[in-house]
Amino acid sequence: MAPQMVSVNISLPKPLYEKGESLVEKGFFQDLSELARVSLAEKVLVLLQIVKAGNGYRDKLADLRREFSKTALFEKENVADIVQSLRKKRSKLWKEKYAKLYPHIG
Repeated sequence: MAPQMVSVNISLPKPLYEKGESLVEKGFFQDLSELARVSLAEKVLVLLQIVKAGNGYRDKLADLRREFSKTALFEKENVADIVQSLRKKRSKLWKEKYAKLYPHIG
């Protein structure tokens, strides 16, 4: 059974909207709504892991936001470069902060 859907309106910076539309046009997502759902779900999972990690999750969240704000995500033109950059950062973050907490995941 599919989950009940709720309609939400959001405002996006134009460069982010254009990058999202580009990903849709290239076939990564069916539409901008799917991109938003997937992105939000991934972000929620990361934040839930931070909360599970215990003390200091707000500091860790602030660190993640600072790190994200330093990225040139919106300046990169090549989707492959964006994906590669995000995968490297995800891998580094996993090794540094979560691998010891979840050794069974590998």
